[in-house]
Amino acid sequence: MKPLLLLLLLLITACRAEPHLPPGTKALPSAAPKGRGPLALVNLNHHVLGHARVFGRKEPDLFVAGYGGPQAVHLFRWVDTAENGAPVFAEPVSVLQENADLYAGTLPSPTTVDWNGDGVLDILAGNSEGFALFFENIGSNDEPKFLPAKRVKAGGREIQVQAGYSGSLQGLQEARWGYLSPNVIDWNGDSLPDIITGDITGNYMIYLNRGTKTEPKFYAAHPLYCDGIDLHGMWRCRPAVAKIGERIALAIVDGDDQFHLYWRIDDYNVEDGGKLKLDDGKLIGTSGGIGGQSGRCKLDFFDWNQDGHMDFVIGTGRVVSIPDRETGLPMPTIGKKTLGTPLLMLNQGDNTFARPVAFRDGEGKVIQPGGAHETGAVGTMLGEDGPNLLICNEAGRMFLIPGKELKTTP
Repeated sequence: MKPLLLLLLLLITACRAEPHLPPGTKALPSAAPKGRGPLALVNLNHHVLGHARVFGRKEPDLFVAGYGGPQAVHLFRWVDTAENGAPVFAEPVSVLQENADLYAGTLPSPTTVDWNGDGVLDILAGNSEGFALFFENIGSNDEPKFLPAKRVKAGGREIQVQAGYSGSLQGLQEARWGYLSPNVIDWNGDSLPDIITGDITGNYMIYLNRGTKTEPKFYAAHPLYCDGIDLHGMWRCRPAVAKIGERIALAIVDGDDQFHLYWRIDDYNVEDGGKLKLDDGKLIGTSGGIGGQSGRCKLDFFDWNQDGHMDFVIGTGRVVSIPDRETGLPMPTIGKKTLGTPLLMLNQGDNTFARPVAFRDGEGKVIQPGGAHETGAVGTMLGEDGPNLLICNEAGRMFLIPGKELKTTP
């Protein structure tokens, strides 16, 4: 091997950031019989297309990874041959495995909510394919056990957001992607969970629930408005939403790439609450650059230190830089080639916020679930002795980390 090539390989290996979770942390498993769940690859680096004669026919059936999520393996059965000799395949079916991890699609963004009124927290997650997925908890809050995902419907159809011809700032190559990032709250005071989403387009939509506590049923997506104009911010971001006092607050990454607060007026309208600030009065920026380095920020209101004030738990990609590009996290402070990193910003009691800190394990190592792309991170009371942290890697696995195993000091 030539010396220059060897040097490059050594440099690449030395600079590659590796995921890190507290010792013993495992992905949430499927609680279906025999642990059945979708067969999915464990990273974003492999796309396979193979064939086999599964059904004893002479024509081969296809196994495809990249349909229904880049990691999920599906079977396309060869059922006929067209007059021109082209194969005709049946609708794809998911290939299952036993002892499977829960699979939320790529770049998932979760939230926890009692979805079906049984008193235990379930998981709702969006993903890069643009679907909203429901994971039912058939266990308890202290010892959760989740069934594999079911797609959520609205207006009689499965929720799926796609960029189309003009919805992605990175162009047509992302026409079929959605990066759906949902949050859930009782938006209109009828005691039913409603869905508010951000996505690839930067638009913010609401899905009002007109079902019952045990059987949610949603109207089709409707824009949120501020001063009569569609509420719009940076792409691939998740809104934070919470009841603060007697009002419902909504925080987004706005078109200036900064944290911005809004207050609910009615079902489809919000009023401007102004840009949010650090405790030193500075605005809170998010992006490490322009274009594809903008946005990619998943916000969550959660009282992490249980002091009665809503903090921010934040899911990021490696190009996010909060609160500024010079000193921000995760880039450049952790590194310019680092991984997506869950962050915490504590509310100082007056709705100003301390600078972000990374979650660390007992040895002080930064928690990074895996992948350069952005994934969601939320605080939750799911699991024993909360608050706890629910995070995802970019390959669709979810991890519930006990808060007592985490450090959040600067």
